[in-house]
Amino acid sequence: MPKVTYERIGVVQSEEANLRLLDVSLKNQIPHYYACGGLAKCSTCRVLVVSGSENLTDRTEAEETLAKKKGFDDRIRLACQARVKGDIVVRRLVLDNIDAKTANTAKSKTGDVCLGNAMQVAVLFSDIRGFTPFSENHYPYDVMHILNRYLYGVGEAIHRYNGYIDKYMGDGVMALFGIEGEGPDEASNNALFAALDMIEELKKFNIYLHDQFEERFQVGIGIHVGEVVVGEMGHPDRRQLTALGDVVNTASRIESATKTYQAQILVSQEVLAYTKNKVVVGQVVNATLKGKSKPLTLTEVIAHKTQIC
Repeated sequence: MPKVTYERIGVVQSEEANLRLLDVSLKNQIPHYYACGGLAKCSTCRVLVVSGSENLTDRTEAEETLAKKKGFDDRIRLACQARVKGDIVVRRLVLDNIDAKTANTAKSKTGDVCLGNAMQVAVLFSDIRGFTPFSENHYPYDVMHILNRYLYGVGEAIHRYNGYIDKYMGDGVMALFGIEGEGPDEASNNALFAALDMIEELKKFNIYLHDQFEERFQVGIGIHVGEVVVGEMGHPDRRQLTALGDVVNTASRIESATKTYQAQILVSQEVLAYTKNKVVVGQVVNATLKGKSKPLTLTEVIAHKTQIC
């Protein structure tokens, strides 16, 4: 008879072949949520198939409908629909009442909001240099007005290249490129071209800022590309699409390095590999970034090649 291994619980044996996975759980007293009564009208019984996916029956019509609605990939199965034909290893994904509540949150643009998707994404961080003194020396209303005007130009540049603004951090911005599956090549190019447009938007903004306050801003932008997990986080009533992973942390550190090397845009070797034939570069530095055991080679990007022809 088939064996079912539940991660963090152990191995049980099905009483017979072709039982629903949910029935295997219940017969062996494995806690398993199924809020809709096993009718494929919710996703609380879902599992991640770690191995042995070929030993489950194909999705039923009802499971296929729900899987498309939720954005599940082939690894996610409904225990109330999948029948066990052979040995499998699974991980239950809904373990308590809080999990059960979040399990039925609507699908996000990147797929399942609880699990997240592993994707090749370019991550961009930008930050205004010297913004704290500006905010300390002007009325809060003026600070908010100026920051919103600056962020408008930044947002326009990001959106022109199909980027997604992940979050604002005071005067800083984090943006993602490639969350619609464009791939690392297009994502890197879009992120870098958006960064160059952000510099052009800054030039126009600084004319306004100097006329109004006799000041000018400088910015630093860091870009890195690689695999991250993209999904929605937070309370079900207010989720935020975001990315998690070392690529995000590295991009943030690269942005911080622009201060040290007095560069407006610094990119990683990975980004440069996809974009080097399209941009004019400046200094190349071996930077020791916080949290990294080895120096990273970073390249300053000055302009798009078409901008100097």
